[in-house]
Amino acid sequence: MFLRGFAPAEGDKPIADRPILEQLPYIRWIITALIAAPAQRCLLARLPAGGSVAPHTDRAPYFSKTIRVHIPVETHECAYMLCTGQCYVMRPNEVWALNNSAEHAVWNAHPTLPRTHLICDFLLSTQLLELLAGSDRALGHQRPRVEQYFARLRGAPLLR
Repeated sequence: MFLRGFAPAEGDKPIADRPILEQLPYIRWIITALIAAPAQRCLLARLPAGGSVAPHTDRAPYFSKTIRVHIPVETHECAYMLCTGQCYVMRPNEVWALNNSAEHAVWNAHPTLPRTHLICDFLLSTQLLELLAGSDRALGHQRPRVEQYFARLRGAPLLR
């Protein structure tokens, strides 16, 4: 569900708040005040139990101008993000920056629970760059089971 802007597949539409954002004051605060950078597209992304997003790279010029931030809303230990060969488990109360210009993929390996993230793209700002410079970059791990799953997905449709 897009809260700001539209999906790129919908064409060249303006990036502005969607009406639903008025009903979500906490999320609005996160987007406009917590992250000290101009917000671009923002969405709530729910991945159902067993769902995945196949390995891909976001190549549109838009992505070279923005930093993608993930804020886990509803998640668990079986929701995996694979990026630059490392596997990440994002937990509630954490904020993650993702290099979506590198190959990345997502797998919700839980048999019954969904995974929901607030995903926002931000334009660069001095404050955001300082925040990123002080972040921990050594949180990824090798998880052969996850890597094998994504190896089988290569070439599959983006969503399954």
